[in-house]
Amino acid sequence: MIPLAWESWLGNTKLLEGVSYWQKVELVLARVAELIPSHQKVVVLADRAYGNPAFIDDDMAGTGWCRCKVKAALRRRASR
Repeated sequence: MIPLAWESWLGNTKLLEGVSYWQKVELVLARVAELIPSHQKVVVLADRAYGNPAFIDDDMAGTGWCRCKVKAALRRRASR
């Protein structure tokens, strides 16, 4: 697992006006798409928040990428 792109901002603060959380997610996915050859298989690791239809149906539509839901226990074990 290699992180290829990410976005960050201060926790518990509003995003800049006119920019939504999902727009930021779209930008990160677009950055990754620029780095990966179109024939390469991609698995996006995500927690339950990314089970949202906006992410699955809109953001990942047409990429051919798979989404893998990461359980909290797996995240805790990996952080040790």
